[in-house]
Amino acid sequence: SFYRAYVGKDGKPAAFAADNVPYQPKHFLKFADQPLGADDFVMVAGYPGRTNRYALAGEFNETASFTYPTIAKHYNAVLKMIADAGKADADVKVKYAATAASMNNVAKNYLGQLEGFKRIDAACQKQAEEAA
Repeated sequence: SFYRAYVGKDGKPAAFAADNVPYQPKHFLKFADQPLGADDFVMVAGYPGRTNRYALAGEFNETASFTYPTIAKHYNAVLKMIADAGKADADVKVKYAATAASMNNVAKNYLGQLEGFKRIDAACQKQAEEAA
């Protein structure tokens, strides 16, 4: 996303005014206006999500043996509380439906990943990658 920030005529932060001007920073990144060459520097900015793909074997083991199981267990406990409260009060069931669906997706995803880790012996693969 790009935003245009407006400041006072002196270039300093100011409350909204019709005569504010676009902020002109002293330093900024330039966008390429010509096609890039094979060895040109490229910076990719953004937040594409997270990955543990490049984690060390020890970090992977922490994720597989503690983090994912702990979060899944916690989410399942919270889901049970929401379900129990929803049985007693229909309002609770409606208000927490989206939260419960999201938590259920995360727990299911983590448990599925754990099964996949075991199926392909991912811990052993990580250790082999590190040793290579």
